[in-house]
Amino acid sequence: DASKIAALCRSAESLDDTVISRCIARVRDGLDVVTGLSRADRWPEVRAGALTAVLEELAKRYPVVIVDVSARIDPDDPLADPFYDRHAATRAVLDAADDVIVVGAAEPPAL
Repeated sequence: DASKIAALCRSAESLDDTVISRCIARVRDGLDVVTGLSRADRWPEVRAGALTAVLEELAKRYPVVIVDVSARIDPDDPLADPFYDRHAATRAVLDAADDVIVVGAAEPPAL
């Protein structure tokens, strides 16, 4: 499984140093990375509650945790299945964040 964030979310209720260390890639001293999803259609693997638990555990181990999230945060169609809200994980990350930095482009579709 190339997506370590999905692996961490699957283990959200039993995270320990061993599980976390298997999912962390050390880039250099002071910079560790957890890989994201390899394809957008894998979003159901990262449920909001599990992701929140993972981020809380990572925040105990690191002074700064940076998360790159999707551009959309709006809830899915109100008639859609409430258990499959595609953007719930993004909203959970933003709700838990101390600081949010928005990156955009200077072109009409990005505004």
